[in-house]
Amino acid sequence: RRTARLLHLLNIKESQRLISHHEHNWKRRVVELVKLVQSGQSIAVVSDAGTPAIADPGMHLVQACVASGLPVVPIPGPCAAVTALSAAGFPCDEFVFFGFLPRKPAQLEQKLNVIRSEPRTCIFYEAPHRVLTTFSRLAELTPDRECLVAR
Repeated sequence: RRTARLLHLLNIKESQRLISHHEHNWKRRVVELVKLVQSGQSIAVVSDAGTPAIADPGMHLVQACVASGLPVVPIPGPCAAVTALSAAGFPCDEFVFFGFLPRKPAQLEQKLNVIRSEPRTCIFYEAPHRVLTTFSRLAELTPDRECLVAR
């Protein structure tokens, strides 16, 4: 989606092909991509938003490569969670990252209760259309806790 447009805008020619790897096809793609690396090819994992493997199906590919004894070389880049934390003014020496919150109401309520009882700085991702509802509920559970909404 965004990666192809970015490569085009930067006049970077795709030396090979872009292979989509997302939450709906990761099981199939992990097998395919591991086979490519085992055959001697190099791959680069990029994310349309954020750092690959952080709240991203790239995590499954990294796990499969490590399990197969294949090298994984990280290239530092932006991570929305850490970027927001660094500018929030909240304690940064210890924090908990919850990734994306569950969509189902019962699972969401359970996760919010875990967050409520967690003393460390908590970071999670939430869909834009659910931010108000989620933070309203969080405010009911933890009225004295400071929050930062970042994009």
